Amino acid sequence: MVAELSDYDLGLSEPRFGTKTRDERVSVFEEVVAELPEVRERLQPHEIARFLRSRLFNATESISMIRQHLGFVEKLGGYDPSKDWISLGQPATTSGNTRIGGFDEHGRLVVIKQMKYQYMPKREDGRQGEYSAWNIECEQALMMHANLSFYTPLEIFFEPKSMLLIVDFQGYRPWGQSNKKVTKELMKFCADNMPECIYKVLLMNPFRGLSSLSNLAKKFVNKDTAKKWYVCERPEEILNDVPKECVEQRYGGEHPDYKNIDDRQCDFEWLMQELYEQSRDPSVKEILGLLSKHKQKEGCYDLNALRKEAKEKDLFQKPFPKPVSV
Repeated sequence: MVAELSDYDLGLSEPRFGTKTRDERVSVFEEVVAELPEVRERLQPHEIARFLRSRLFNATESISMIRQHLGFVEKLGGYDPSKDWISLGQPATTSGNTRIGGFDEHGRLVVIKQMKYQYMPKREDGRQGEYSAWNIECEQALMMHANLSFYTPLEIFFEPKSMLLIVDFQGYRPWGQSNKKVTKELMKFCADNMPECIYKVLLMNPFRGLSSLSNLAKKFVNKDTAKKWYVCERPEEILNDVPKECVEQRYGGEHPDYKNIDDRQCDFEWLMQELYEQSRDPSVKEILGLLSKHKQKEGCYDLNALRKEAKEKDLFQKPFPKPVSV
């Protein structure tokens, strides 16, 4: 497993991960795997390394974090791509509440979440749908779907990168006790189970007081995590971090509406087809062939088969392709 670790995996390219040498970091990795032998079957080496980076290669803290994560996954029934995570994630996965739009110029997956889970869609007669409770379980199911259907396949074929998350608070009711509780639980869940997976979080259409709450929340997470989220007081501020070609038109960009995550067409094959049309990279065309070959009847992919064949065909964790110049 150690042989598969890159300098990126070991955090050697960024000062924020401390001053330990490569040998010292590898030693911590080996200690974690020895203490948690089951992790060999549950996580890939670069996934284990994410937990280590988030704990600055402290073996004790990393072991505790990974053990907790594996317990959470087991509680949900394991990493099962064939499970109907979309249905389990309602309402977080429905009504356009979560949308995927492709990549930024660095190859980071761009995801939009709308924090407005008070009501289900309008009825046919135009009346508002019934109240829908927002709970942490629906968010957990959403994260499992995003991980298994998008993030994991991406890390098979391209060098691992974190995601860019845009959170839209339009329609959010900030003072509902359930909303405050779930928001807090969601932040903790992401920090505990998705370490080093998110590059930046842009908070859009903030309600009054969000900036103050955001600054307060930052006191309860480490400094590096706190630096990752920003409150955008005006929609156009998002263009400071995301190219206008990648931003939905409703936010002042040039991109058509992203696909809803519960859209049957919103899958990894669609994402790669879009990428091929933008890049014309022959390796992406090969990836499309593998996806077609290993797509299962449930609509998911055999991730182990994809990983195995990607390594055999030199398609494993390649540099992200550049778009064709206009």
